[in-house]
Amino acid sequence: MSDPFVAKWRQRGTVYLWRYTRSPKAYHGWNLSADPHGCESLLALLDLMIASPYSSRATIRISSPTSEALSAVNGPERWLSASELNLHHPKFKSEARHWHLTSSVNRVVLTLGLERLQEVRRGVVDVANGTGDWAAQNDDDAIDDAQVLFFWPLVWARASRAYGG
Repeated sequence: MSDPFVAKWRQRGTVYLWRYTRSPKAYHGWNLSADPHGCESLLALLDLMIASPYSSRATIRISSPTSEALSAVNGPERWLSASELNLHHPKFKSEARHWHLTSSVNRVVLTLGLERLQEVRRGVVDVANGTGDWAAQNDDDAIDDAQVLFFWPLVWARASRAYGG
């Protein structure tokens, strides 16, 4: 059974998810950022998924990163963005530390156990607070670099914190 409350969740705000193409090792993996409403909406979804007694899944609409989002990373110029992020939480069918990220041309699929879902939640909280600049990834060092998810605050969030805003 899938969670009916998660199924009723509706996204607000803007979420960005992109990776750099032909990038040096320092810029491997996927990058996630969001505006304040996007962070609030993601946190609501993650809280529903964590609290649910059922397995759950949700699709998050992704916007192409703006120059503001890209400047948080200061990475290479060439990038590509997914159009959706599919989050899956197979409640009792995976280990708590389970992490599996796959991607195709337009979609990123992230399947997470409970501990990893909580870790992604911490990443979104950091993005919302204007901190972040860290990555979550599979514990297996043999997994390729595409398994990495970096959390980046928008540049204005950093600036507003620096000025007490």
